[in-house]
Amino acid sequence: MRRFFTLLLIFVLFTPTMARKHGQELIDSLLLELPKMKEDTNKVTLLVQLTYHYYSTDPGKGIVYGNKALKLARDLNWKPGEAKALLNIGLSYYTKSDFDRTLDYFIKSLKIKEEIGDEKGISSALNNIGTIYWKLQNYDKALLYFRKSLARKEKINDVRGIANAINNIGAIYWQEKEYDSALVMFQRSMKKKEELRDYQGIANSMHNIGEIFSEKMNYIKAEEYFQKSIDFYKKDDDVRGIGITYGRLGNIYYKQTLDSITNLQKGKSQSLKLSKTQLLDKSIKYLLQALEYYEKVGEMYNNHQDVLILSKAYKAKGDFENSLKYFEKQVDLRDSVFNSETKTKIANLEAQRENDLKEKEIEYLKKENSLQKKITYFIAAMLVLVFVVLVVIMIFYRNKKRHSVVLESKNKIINDALLELESLNKDLAEKNQEISRSEGQLKELNATKDKFFSIIAHDLKNPLGSFRQISGLLIKEFDDLSKEDKIDFLTLMNQSAKQLYELLENLLNWARSQTGRLDYNPDRTNLAYLLENNKNLMTGPAASKNIELITDFESELFANIDSNMITTVIRNLVSNAIKFTPSGGKIFLNSSVKNNKIIIEINDTGVGIAAEDIDKLFRIDVQYSKPGTENEKGTGLGLILCKEFVEKNGGKIWVESQPGQGTSFKFTCPLAE
Repeated sequence: MRRFFTLLLIFVLFTPTMARKHGQELIDSLLLELPKMKEDTNKVTLLVQLTYHYYSTDPGKGIVYGNKALKLARDLNWKPGEAKALLNIGLSYYTKSDFDRTLDYFIKSLKIKEEIGDEKGISSALNNIGTIYWKLQNYDKALLYFRKSLARKEKINDVRGIANAINNIGAIYWQEKEYDSALVMFQRSMKKKEELRDYQGIANSMHNIGEIFSEKMNYIKAEEYFQKSIDFYKKDDDVRGIGITYGRLGNIYYKQTLDSITNLQKGKSQSLKLSKTQLLDKSIKYLLQALEYYEKVGEMYNNHQDVLILSKAYKAKGDFENSLKYFEKQVDLRDSVFNSETKTKIANLEAQRENDLKEKEIEYLKKENSLQKKITYFIAAMLVLVFVVLVVIMIFYRNKKRHSVVLESKNKIINDALLELESLNKDLAEKNQEISRSEGQLKELNATKDKFFSIIAHDLKNPLGSFRQISGLLIKEFDDLSKEDKIDFLTLMNQSAKQLYELLENLLNWARSQTGRLDYNPDRTNLAYLLENNKNLMTGPAASKNIELITDFESELFANIDSNMITTVIRNLVSNAIKFTPSGGKIFLNSSVKNNKIIIEINDTGVGIAAEDIDKLFRIDVQYSKPGTENEKGTGLGLILCKEFVEKNGGKIWVESQPGQGTSFKFTCPLAE
């Protein structure tokens, strides 16, 4: 039954845009008109029509007229005519079953249609190419081109074309035994044909749906759609379609009989609405109806296949007389089909051989003529070339000096301009770098100024104010105060004085570093001595908060440093650790050596620092200062000074901390050789 579907598909694909008329009378009338035609587009159209009317009956002549149409269209540069000629030449090769050449001509036709923007022609060409790939059993490419065709037809709202493209996609799924997908496509195609009230198309779609249900062994649904298909074929007076569909009904009833026999042999129980005899009777009934319609249209191929099934059905029923009768009829029909196909193939081969010989003869004459023309053209071209060369040499010789002077002058101007441009670009780059440096320095100076005024406004003012108030109160109330109160006041004054001294010392060091007046005198120094000395100096402040200072460092740690700067760094870091460590805590002064660097670590068990605040510690442009565990005041300037001093000595400073788990400040110094 695949044969019926194949013919249906090709009919859908190759329906031309022009109305096709059959008969030798039309061909004769076209041949009479041909000598009268001028060499214009009308003659191309007539040649294309001849090609089309010959392609199915005499494809050799179709190719001859197609090539004439193609040559004239190209001479006239008429792209639509060229595309039609290529298409019809391809159809002629299709009739000869030369699918490779067919594909070549179809693709060439497609390219021209794309070039001229013929959307409808493009969609049809894509469909045709898909069909050839289908014939070549390249189903992946066939499906690809059918889908491309569908997209184009949807773009131009070609409902009939959409229905046909969907039908062809369903055919590929059917071929690949993807029956569910095929069923969906055929149903979609049928809906489109219903919109068009295309009875022939509806009948074909219903027939295809019936075939799918038959493949899925859903014989009830298959019969339902075959019966509907017959109703629509009758509306369109399609005798051949009616006959083929009756044949399919006969086939599915015979197939059910075979399935029931197979299941019984395998020991499977089966519940059938009809008995084996009833199934065979229905099969015979429908097959006989099919034969009546086949005889009306001279259908041989499907006729001989269905006659064979009819013979088998009579045999299964036990009617051997009729079985033999139809078997002999099937043999006669099969021989007729074979002879018809053989004659067609022989005729096609003879036509192809004749056409190939003509093509080779034409090609030989063309080559011979082309060679003579090429020799003539070559001699003429050489004479012209010699003359032109002589003229050019003379002109070149006469103008050489003048051109040389002008060229040299222009080159000099260009070189001078390039040198000047290079100089300007260099100056511009230097100025841009200078502006960038100045901008960075200006930002730093603004930050430094803001920090300086902040210290003056807050950190100096508050301790001085406290000192002034306490000293004034002590003078005013001296005689009335007890000895203990006087000691408390003096202690507060002493603390304010220490804070002021520390602040002023850092401020002066920082100011000297900013103005470049801070002396940097590196020398071979024992860091262990500086650590021990600072530990001793800080023992008192640490003891006042009940904090233990613990050291763990080598007795000899020689580094190339400025001892005053590093002393300031250690003192500031230890002082900070005391400030932010609660009573009863511990502070560790450790050292290690790694990669020719001495690493000094001041680690405390204090309150720690939040992750988002760590990045603020060493920045001049960010105001960051927090009170200690006993509300000790700070400026934030000490850590900035530490960073400058450490980096001045070729080292690096960083901090590691987590809130509630203490803080570790680390810095490096270059190891002395």
